[in-house]
Amino acid sequence: MVPPPAAVARRSLSLDHEMFLDFLVLVLSCLPCIADRESFASVCTLWRRAAGLSDAPPPAQLPWAIFPSATAVSTVFSILSASPRRIYLPTELVGARLCGSHPGAWVAGTGHVSSGGNVAVNLLSREMVHLPNKKLVPLSRRRAIQLLEGEGPEPWIRQRAEKDVAVRAIAFSDAPNSPDCVAAAITEGVYQPSVAMCWLGAQPQHWAVPWTIPAGVQDVVYFEVGGNLKPSFYFITNWDALFVASFVDDTQILVHKCRVQWPTDDMPTLPANVYTSRYLVVTRGHLLMVRRYYSYSKSDGTHQTMLFRVFELQNQTLDLSWLELDSLGSRALFLARCSSRAFELPANSEIKSGSIFFLDDITFGESVAATKNDNQYNRNDMGVYYKDEPGLTWPHLCSNLFGAKNFVAFLKHEGKMEIMLFDNLQELETYVGNKPIEVEIKGCIRRFNWEQATKCPTPIWFAH
Repeated sequence: MVPPPAAVARRSLSLDHEMFLDFLVLVLSCLPCIADRESFASVCTLWRRAAGLSDAPPPAQLPWAIFPSATAVSTVFSILSASPRRIYLPTELVGARLCGSHPGAWVAGTGHVSSGGNVAVNLLSREMVHLPNKKLVPLSRRRAIQLLEGEGPEPWIRQRAEKDVAVRAIAFSDAPNSPDCVAAAITEGVYQPSVAMCWLGAQPQHWAVPWTIPAGVQDVVYFEVGGNLKPSFYFITNWDALFVASFVDDTQILVHKCRVQWPTDDMPTLPANVYTSRYLVVTRGHLLMVRRYYSYSKSDGTHQTMLFRVFELQNQTLDLSWLELDSLGSRALFLARCSSRAFELPANSEIKSGSIFFLDDITFGESVAATKNDNQYNRNDMGVYYKDEPGLTWPHLCSNLFGAKNFVAFLKHEGKMEIMLFDNLQELETYVGNKPIEVEIKGCIRRFNWEQATKCPTPIWFAH
């Protein structure tokens, strides 16, 4: 009878070595990050043998944050291991602004792309998919009449004007190398962000613009399942309007506005210096909308995230409605324009359930300007938000990857509401004093201790 692999591996070992090997296997089981496991196996022959003896597969991985770089060497941060690592970027992404990602290590780049356009690159296989840098926009009414008078009724309907496109963020329906993949992009508009879509399997490739363009689009996501909703791209605007867009053919896009009921809001009015940004996330067959509240200083142009609220789209009937969630369960959200993802947390990840990781992409239009003008782009406002509990400890947050904890508090006084951050409860008590102020602690924020300013734009999450 052929002995099992573990027995073969142990046959030539002494008793002390066998005990040490068992100890190494136990240590390996405590490493949730696959990069840490690879480093473990590269120490020496004995440690590599221990890595081969582990029967348990690595837990589900969380996304990494990858930073753009003007050189081939970039930095990635693993949340599971709470440590930075170096990575060599494909040539096509050197100096590019990262504007999207897709599971399977796909990352989209634009800006200073060496090929002169937009690309999607797989960081593991180095496979590259070119994305168009031209868009076909509907002709003006005057131009349509001119063509109608000169060429008859049919040609003008299909005519489009080809123009350059500046991509802000890209979402994919599938892996970019799939012939059925459709990409949806938030692009620069005349006054507000615009939208465009591209069928990557079509030839020639181009971005198509819908006849009716939703104004102020803030995020896009591909939603494949969910009750009576059809697989399409969903857009959310800065006035909470939800739109659905899908291709009719290679150039025609159908846009439909969803009629969604909102619950009674306990924040009907915001302080004058507090604004809202929105993200869409697909998880467990449902569509989530995340509101991100931040303060903005007009004097120096800085902003600071203060609060998150999560809503789930209810679509069991023909009437759609948003329902605010008190808890995310065992999930964590990773927010990024057109690339937000929800992940089920591994049992030994030591990350608090319901955590919301965020990047500094509130005014993501600035990242386009930063790439064009080579200005410094501020990326201070990145971190994690979670609801605090007494006695909660989070070992990873004690590392040098995160800063000190700030409490997020609602303060209501004489009909006015404030959202404020406090370093500790004593500071909150001192601020309130004997004033008749209603206080509600909403959660906590810890920000990444990454470099404060650089010529490179904000990073992006990518998943293996």
